Amino acid sequence: MVVNAPDVTHTIQDEVLLTHVDPEAGPSARPDDTLQEPPRKRKCKRTRQPEQRDDAYETLLSRETERAEMQIRLAKEQIQLCRLQQTETSLRIQLLKARLDDPAAFE
Repeated sequence: MVVNAPDVTHTIQDEVLLTHVDPEAGPSARPDDTLQEPPRKRKCKRTRQPEQRDDAYETLLSRETERAEMQIRLAKEQIQLCRLQQTETSLRIQLLKARLDDPAAFE
């Protein structure tokens, strides 16, 4: 397809818009190179008093501290479990070695 007028390409983030421009219409018919951004929503002003913000921060800090303490307890229990499993494995190895050395003793 042959087009007599040049095509103007505008890129908006991931979208590509092709606009047909009529050269005889003059510069006023060309699309505006600047795009208007949609109006931004204003964030609500904080209505909390400083004391309330401090209380919320203290509550959050308390919860995070409690969560961290629980994670520490869990990690300690996991370490203890690993040590017990290691002991169990070591005892099984000793038992297998003893069976190999004297199979008649285990019959």
